[in-house]
Amino acid sequence: MSQDGSGSDSEGGVADDTFGGTGNGSGGSGSASCGNGVVDDGEECDDGAESAACNADCTTSMCGDEVVNATAGEACDDGGETATCNADCTAASCGDGVVNAAAGEECDERGPTARCDDDCTAVACGDGNSNAAAGEECDDGQETATCDVDCTLAACGDGTFNMSAGEECDDMGKSAACDSDCTSVTCGDGVVNMAAGEACDDMGESAACNVDCTISACGDGVFNMSAGEECDTVGNSMTCDVDCTFVVCGDGWVNPIAGELCDDMNLAGETCQSLGLLGGVLACDAGCMFDTSGCFFCGNGVIEIGESCDGADLGGETCQSLGFDDGMLACSPACGFDVSGCGGGCNFAAASIDADSTADAPNLMQTRMAIAWDGMSLWTSSGGGGGGVRLVEHDDVTGVALMDYMPGLDLRAVFTQGDGIPPLHARAFNNPTIQVQMAPGVFMNDVTLVGGNLDSQASVAWHAGDGRFIAHNNGVIDRWDPMGSYTDSVTLLGYGIGNENLYPQNRGVAFGQGCYLTIDDGLLSSWDPMGNRVDTIVLNQAIPGDFNQNFSLSFARGRVWHGTDPTFHGYDVFGTAP
Repeated sequence: MSQDGSGSDSEGGVADDTFGGTGNGSGGSGSASCGNGVVDDGEECDDGAESAACNADCTTSMCGDEVVNATAGEACDDGGETATCNADCTAASCGDGVVNAAAGEECDERGPTARCDDDCTAVACGDGNSNAAAGEECDDGQETATCDVDCTLAACGDGTFNMSAGEECDDMGKSAACDSDCTSVTCGDGVVNMAAGEACDDMGESAACNVDCTISACGDGVFNMSAGEECDTVGNSMTCDVDCTFVVCGDGWVNPIAGELCDDMNLAGETCQSLGLLGGVLACDAGCMFDTSGCFFCGNGVIEIGESCDGADLGGETCQSLGFDDGMLACSPACGFDVSGCGGGCNFAAASIDADSTADAPNLMQTRMAIAWDGMSLWTSSGGGGGGVRLVEHDDVTGVALMDYMPGLDLRAVFTQGDGIPPLHARAFNNPTIQVQMAPGVFMNDVTLVGGNLDSQASVAWHAGDGRFIAHNNGVIDRWDPMGSYTDSVTLLGYGIGNENLYPQNRGVAFGQGCYLTIDDGLLSSWDPMGNRVDTIVLNQAIPGDFNQNFSLSFARGRVWHGTDPTFHGYDVFGTAP
């Protein structure tokens, strides 16, 4: 075998490392001819160089053979998965879609997914890696001021308690234990929590809110100075009035528990009659006790205010002085004249008569009602509403209007308990309570008529003989005692002639000369105590069909009256008027 000048073996070849052959068979086929493009003994392949199918050492290319074959697309080949090389001979990299446990990967889905984070770890809230694909809004590894422990953004009302965000609680809104601002419920914190039973919360007592977070109201039992309360004992007590002021006699509030029966003008609904007395004006003294000096004490034999007589004292009156023809006058148990023993008193002086007295009331509003005489003045009235002028005082002789009053009552009657005997009484529309005038134009409740058939539109008058309140309803006279209790009725026999049973004349009545009096379009009828029609008389100034006139029948100052607009007319039908 010849050698060239370099000492090379011209047949056996050179010891060439290009294909990895070493001449001793390690790391390849061991063939010195690997790379000549001919598969020789010991070679698995020989493509003349590295190819996708053949390694440079003439072994068949296969991932995992520990021979890196770039032509075959291998980036590495460590004979299996290593920290740097995947099992598919690609370089290990999180996000390459190949799970490499040797590189510490738990998953690899080429980015964040619902199962895998972008750092190739399995999704877990609290791992510090926010994964929106997994529904995480944040992930700070633990609860923080901005991130809840369930990896949602911290927000009061989200239902997740986050102490780091300053929350004391979080019940997704108000609850019995938690306010809407995620603080624990505390009355006085300025947050109204109705679920916790708070009606208000003004961070303490205010004019509208109590210190216990209830709405301030006098009588609730919670003292609230800001609301102007001096005390609050849930109603009257020994020291506190029902209006939450201290008990003071003279403050206008009646406090029975503190021993008050009345207070100033407040008589607690009591009257002389309710106290068992005949009538009169009840008052209150400086010690908040009833002052009955203005009440009538019927039965003591002395004629007092409101009494026509008392026992044997008839005040010098007789049947004749009262206009009857004859008979024996007596005094009733109610201290009114008992004319049942008198005779001939219900006959009129003539068949027709002109008015001899007038009273002009141009300022009275709407429908004319009754007229009355209290011994000092004539009083005209009107109804149809409570506003405006409803009461006028007149000179009792000339009838000239002296003063207009606005009592705030929709009147149906004014009357006295005996012609010319003060005080003035009144009945308002649809009201069973009779009121008494305390000062001109000022009325207060006196007695309530209970039972009977009191029409809402009916006038009420006083039966001076029997001491009874009387009212008319379509031919029947109902009667009540001075205490307001219904006693009996009188049927007007033969009532209903002409237009008698039409409204409004069928609800009006007056009492004079011991007789019941009714009107029908200017025709006046008198009725005896038994309900028999005794006489009729034509009132010449009456206008047939006039609504005012049929509403306003009255007996005052010894005369029968009716009202037109603007004038009331008075007639001396019995011939006995002053």
